[in-house]
Amino acid sequence: MRWVIQGEEIFTQDLKTLAKLGKAQSIHRVTDTAFLLLDAQPADEIPAYCYEKQLDCAFIPEEESLARFKLAIFDMDSTLIKNECIDEMADAIGIKPLISKLTERSMRGEIPFSESLLARLQALAGIDEITLQKIATTKIHLVSGAEKLIHALHYHKIETVIITGGFHQFVQHVANKLHINKFICNELELIDNKLSGNLAAPLIDGNAKATHLVRLCSELGINSNDVLAIGDGANDAELFKKAGTSIAFHAKPILRDIATHRLDFVGIDGILAIFPPTK
Repeated sequence: MRWVIQGEEIFTQDLKTLAKLGKAQSIHRVTDTAFLLLDAQPADEIPAYCYEKQLDCAFIPEEESLARFKLAIFDMDSTLIKNECIDEMADAIGIKPLISKLTERSMRGEIPFSESLLARLQALAGIDEITLQKIATTKIHLVSGAEKLIHALHYHKIETVIITGGFHQFVQHVANKLHINKFICNELELIDNKLSGNLAAPLIDGNAKATHLVRLCSELGINSNDVLAIGDGANDAELFKKAGTSIAFHAKPILRDIATHRLDFVGIDGILAIFPPTK
């Protein structure tokens, strides 16, 4: 087994301390921001030490690699992109503080996603489609490492899918940018090219995400152990429970507690240090 240690700044003394805690036989440098502690043992002290030092860690088998996955499922908002799109919509009409509070409470699991989403949509009724398009093209920004990660997944012929409670106008833009050809998301109802305040199709919530994972596995002829799921909020909890491997990315505590792995500090391409690509 090996410990993967990642961080924007990793000091030699911290590596030596972690190697001692994990009884590692050697330390191997992968990149400037990632190191391996090889032939190591589990140690409850390591995650707490790493979090205090703003380091990410993962304990995995020596032979683990990206190639073992056949399907990668991503949330979008605050996972593949830096934004919460619904908050950007609210900013366009001057009510971002109000909407952001509801978004944050929903992501922490304090209020049901469906209840929060519908309340926010009602407040956003009247926004026109041109404004949505402008937000998609000028306000939405990928997280650090997103393109590198997706490129590696595609190189290994891993199916990539976005399953999100976000909206089609934004998901389509992100999917095109990352060359992801399959996505499942919420559809906004437009009347006279303006938001009605309702959805035009059945709600994509946490339960729907899990249901789609099961369906995709059946269609691809794979099982849940072949699935890598990445997300950040409470709405991804049911998805994580179905996936064989899950990564909580800069996530809320409710999701960190159930994920098989977590990245709190490095970019999303930190996944490639945990599950290295084959050459």
